Amino acid sequence: MGAVGGRFSVDEYLRGACGSMASCEMVEAHAAIWADMRSGAVESARARLVQPLRLLNIGSVFRQSAVKRILVKCGLVQPDHFRGANPLLTAKTLRRSTG
Repeated sequence: MGAVGGRFSVDEYLRGACGSMASCEMVEAHAAIWADMRSGAVESARARLVQPLRLLNIGSVFRQSAVKRILVKCGLVQPDHFRGANPLLTAKTLRRSTG
């Protein structure tokens, strides 16, 4: 099994991993990547991984704040506060980070 939110899922799959501990805030993206890999479309899987990597990398710094913000935006949880000590992800930081 791979981990780290699925950041290395393509390479882990190619080394024999049979699953990944993907991030909860982008399950659909990870499912599509995994489907590509299982069908042999590894380059398509790599291409699909580019977009989620932006958010995964933001999440590596902001952790709970980033995940919670995404889950709230998707309408999956409320409210958006969290108890962690990680930095707060602001709208300004998110705009700068995602281009």
